[in-house]
Amino acid sequence: MKSYDIYEVNGYRFRSESYEKKKRRLSTVNSGVLTVGEELEYYGIIKDIIELKFDGNEDFSLVLFECRWFHPIDGVRRRDDIGLVEVKHESTNPANEPFVLASQVTQVYYLPYACKSDPNLNKWWIAYKVRPPGSLPIPSLDD
Repeated sequence: MKSYDIYEVNGYRFRSESYEKKKRRLSTVNSGVLTVGEELEYYGIIKDIIELKFDGNEDFSLVLFECRWFHPIDGVRRRDDIGLVEVKHESTNPANEPFVLASQVTQVYYLPYACKSDPNLNKWWIAYKVRPPGSLPIPSLDD
């Protein structure tokens, strides 16, 4: 088993939350993740990046992200009227399933509200879905 601070997959560069806290002058925050289940989207923050290597005739390894997941129902709300997804950053998923395959996530950036005087807004972050560098949005018929 090996642990990483930084890992690149799916066109993204991910970093663990602890690494980002140590490096205070980073220009980006790359520890936010999103994975999609059958009915829910799961938003979280990477705590650790782990590679498991298996012995055998073939070299085989598996990379997992250990995450702190926000509550997928009570901790996520959609503002479809303005196109936002918000996460309650102090919420936690009651299911004790912290791991996800690195190949199953996309990157999310969490942005706090600028208004600090409203206690209701201080509980929520805006989840911005990041596109991999070099990818362009697919045009729709409405464009």
